[in-house]
Amino acid sequence: MPKTSFTLKVIVLAVAPLLCFAILLITLGTARIESLSQASARLTEQSLESMYRHYLNSRTGDGAAKVALRLEAIRNELNIVRGSAQRIIDEPPLAALGGELQTIPLLHNDFEYNQKGHWANHKDGPFGVSMSIWGYLLDPSGQLTPETRVFTDSMTPMKPLLHAVGQNGLKKGWLYVTGPKATPVMVMNPWAQMPAIFDEKYAGHNTANWWDFFFPGIIEGWQGWLTDPANRPPGPRDEVTLTPLYEDAGGTGLMVTFFAPLWNRDRTQNAGAAALDYNVSNLIELVEEETETGGFSFLMQSDGNVLGLKDHWGAILGLQKATGQKAEHGVTQSFFKLAESQHPTLREAFLAINDTNGFAVHRFQDDTGQTFLLALRRVTSFNLWTGKGAEIVKDSLYLGMVVPERQLVSLRDEVAGQIFRSGADARSSVVVMALILAALVGIVATWFALGQTRQLRLLIAGVGRIKQRHYDGCVEVVARDELGELTQAFNGMTLEIKASYEQLRQHAEHLEHQVAERTRELEQKNHELQRISVTDRLTGIYNRTKLDQVLASEHLRQERSGRPFGLILLDIDHFKRINDSFGHPVGDVVLVQTANILSTSVRATDTVGRWGGEEFLIVCPETDGPGLVALAENLRGHIAEHVFPTAGNQSASFGIAVHQPGESIEAIISRVDQALYRAKNQGRNRVLAAD
Repeated sequence: MPKTSFTLKVIVLAVAPLLCFAILLITLGTARIESLSQASARLTEQSLESMYRHYLNSRTGDGAAKVALRLEAIRNELNIVRGSAQRIIDEPPLAALGGELQTIPLLHNDFEYNQKGHWANHKDGPFGVSMSIWGYLLDPSGQLTPETRVFTDSMTPMKPLLHAVGQNGLKKGWLYVTGPKATPVMVMNPWAQMPAIFDEKYAGHNTANWWDFFFPGIIEGWQGWLTDPANRPPGPRDEVTLTPLYEDAGGTGLMVTFFAPLWNRDRTQNAGAAALDYNVSNLIELVEEETETGGFSFLMQSDGNVLGLKDHWGAILGLQKATGQKAEHGVTQSFFKLAESQHPTLREAFLAINDTNGFAVHRFQDDTGQTFLLALRRVTSFNLWTGKGAEIVKDSLYLGMVVPERQLVSLRDEVAGQIFRSGADARSSVVVMALILAALVGIVATWFALGQTRQLRLLIAGVGRIKQRHYDGCVEVVARDELGELTQAFNGMTLEIKASYEQLRQHAEHLEHQVAERTRELEQKNHELQRISVTDRLTGIYNRTKLDQVLASEHLRQERSGRPFGLILLDIDHFKRINDSFGHPVGDVVLVQTANILSTSVRATDTVGRWGGEEFLIVCPETDGPGLVALAENLRGHIAEHVFPTAGNQSASFGIAVHQPGESIEAIISRVDQALYRAKNQGRNRVLAAD
């Protein structure tokens, strides 16, 4: 004990002066570092707003590029349709070809007259193209006027193209060609009963010219280009004209129509237009993002019309939603107007929008007093029919991004915090260096005392390793006294513990391996049982248990989303005769191959299962009546064409039903079963719809 006290005193006397020196060094160093940190913070705060402007510039640039690319894709698809229709107009042999094609059933124009509404429409066919004929294009008996018949025949070659472009490429609303004022027939994909839709939405449309009723003056605006060549766009792609934002009559939301005008052969008179109705939400989703700090993006026309803005975002901008409709007729328009903002700064931003050189940042406060930054960037320019007679103007599309100023303050505080932390790190470094210098000298003073306790420390470390179950290696023997003898005994005890522990470890690994093996076998059995429980043993497709689960899930999805689903129930015709004539093994083969035909012919989203006996049920999500008919007819054809071993050609009867709002699963099953029953009673090998 006296030796320990003396050693401690020696260490204190050696280290004390060094500690005083280290304290002085730390004080001077930290004072200098604090001064540098404050200067850095001031410089950072002065330049931060400029940096954030560059950030907004970059973010809006990326969004503008995405929107411009999507608009170019729209023009490309529209130009394909416009170019094809224009060629038919320019080349009489092509226009005459449409009349010759009427002899081909696939392309024949099959019109259905609605006597009550006095309008007609092309029946839905394989190309999904409708031809809406208004009352003033029909004679009193419901027949097409000669001029209308000539136009519809000439557009017959457009059916495959409208189907191909309409069902592929961009997600769009309607793709169509409308004739000139004399015969404004809508040749459109996808097929729609537009006269009936318009009867409900727009009274009087069937007795007024389509162009003058829905887009009054736009034809005259295009004609104005002919009389004023200086204002005419340089090429057909540049003639594309957009309409104001409006509510789609079909109920799909806010739309804008892209028109590409058509001309007669001499380019002296308008000949109608190719058109593409595009849902604004498809553009908005490219830039619409609500940041974690409450920021958001939107699109705006140069007249201040904000496209598709959410109501709570409009409240931040001090805007109120306006809905306007012409007193006589026309489509309903919905919009926010930046020029009508309650915030003076934003009204001034709108007035200066054309003087921003493509990019500008404005600061404003909302009704709660919160400060925001608004960045506006020009995306592209286009022709806009204003809805005011024949006025067609050059308009621009802008991308707006709103960010709370607190995000700027947050960034400033974050940078300041980083500077503070850097200063703290530097101060810590000074402290460490001072202590290291003091420690270097202190080490010499403590070396002798520590050397006397080396064996004891080695032994303590050895005990620590044993506590942590590390049995490799022995404690080094450096002392020639009783501590050395104790260390040798300790090493012998360590070797005995190591041998015992190794035996226990091997036994535990063996047990773990056995448990893991049994667990894998149990999981495999469980998976196999799960598969068997939902699979029909004979055909390998889903059984009725699985179909009940799918029906319940699809019924719940329909109640939540309101989107339809349909059922197809089919029965192999005269199946009992197959079993009686050829035996049950042959009947089983017919069931198995029928299941294979159904599984390989439906869509990936459809579910096929065996409902019972020779009946099969197909659940078709997101499918309406025409879609069900097309799918069922396709399946019926595949079964009728197939040659079954021994049994030869067979047929099947089909019943289909579309789920109605509020209808239970049992009700739709009953309806589709009744449809199947009627199909069998009416001669089999046919498709009948419920109701």
